[in-house]
Parts: sequence; structure tokens; C-alpha cells
Amino acid sequence: MLLLTPLSLPAQEHDRLLFGFESEEGDAWQIIAEGGRESIAIRWAKRDSLVLELVDLLQDTDTLLSYGYYLRGGGTSNAGLDLNSLHYQNAEYHLQFKDDWSADDDHHQIDLEMTEISTGEVHYFLADTSTLVGSIMEFRYNELAREVELGR
Repeated sequence: MLLLTPLSLPAQEHDRLLFGFESEEGDAWQIIAEGGRESIAIRWAKRDSLVLELVDLLQDTDTLLSYGYYLRGGGTSNAGLDLNSLHYQNAEYHLQFKDDWSADDDHHQIDLEMTEISTGEVHYFLADTSTLVGSIMEFRYNELAREVELGR
């Protein structure tokens, strides 16, 4: 499994993996709180090679990360929902990580939609849920991303 292989992605001693998954096609995505740089790094690896690393410095007032959620409690009788969305956008990419659960069919889906700004090309990654590490729901409590109203 790519996420658990120490050589798969470089990490510093004080780094903390907040969220990660391997897609059904074998792409690995990780969101890491980097202690040494006081930043959040989003890393994409393919076949043990780093394809892309995006960094948001936490000291900057213009954070590139935003998090929104919608929670409607209850089971199937109340159509309970837990919708979570983490966005990263810079001049080149827009990433939207989604972690959605619906009580109606007890369906849980985690995916990523990555848009290349210059071309408009969209890449879609569906998580293999057996490879999940952590949760983007942690951003609900950790104040590492600015909170926004969920508007999908």
C-alpha cells in the first residue's frame, strides 16, 4: 500500500498526516501539517514518485485552504447527512476534496476533483476507502483552514 510505505513520500520528523488516501487507480494523496515549515502540504504521488506538491504557509493571512461542512443529524428517518469539503486554490490548480455520508443508503464516498486553471481540464480521483488515513473532518476543529459556508 503506497500510503504506508516510508519511501513513498518524503516527510519530516515533525510532520503529521491529517488525511490521505489511495485512489482506485493507485494515485496517492496526502494532506500533511508540516511542523518544520509551519505549513500544510498537499502531495500527489504515483508509483512511489512525487507528481505534485502544493504548500500553504500557515503564517500567511491569505490562506489557500478553506473548509466547509453541512451536518444534518439523524438516521434514515431524518435523511441524515454529513457533507465535508476542503478546497485548495492557487493560480494553477483548484482542488476540492469531498467526504460525504448519507443515512438514506448509508453511503460514504470520498473523492477529489482537481481542475487545472489554465486549461480547464478536470481530473477526478475516487478514494479506495480501505486506504483512508485520517479525515478531512479534522479541519472542522483544527483551525488550519478558514471556514466557509458549504456551497456546492
